[in-house]
Amino acid sequence: MAIFRSALILFGRETVNQAVDLQWDISNGPSESLVAEMVAAGAWYLERAGDSVEEMLQDENWDKLMHEDMGFMLQLFGIET
Repeated sequence: MAIFRSALILFGRETVNQAVDLQWDISNGPSESLVAEMVAAGAWYLERAGDSVEEMLQDENWDKLMHEDMGFMLQLFGIET
């Protein structure tokens, strides 16, 4: 679970970083709403990772991950919803 948590953090961070990179070229690139959606999605994964594995595994947080992730990260780790 520690590796899974690290993957959530890395994916969330990279999603936010990509959104910020896109924002620099907003005139030729995506809309502001896409950038905002990417930042929100990245932040969601960072929130789900929590401050520790124990926090990540808390019932309410884990339920959100199981039902709102749409299986992306869970499938990578073979976690069935």
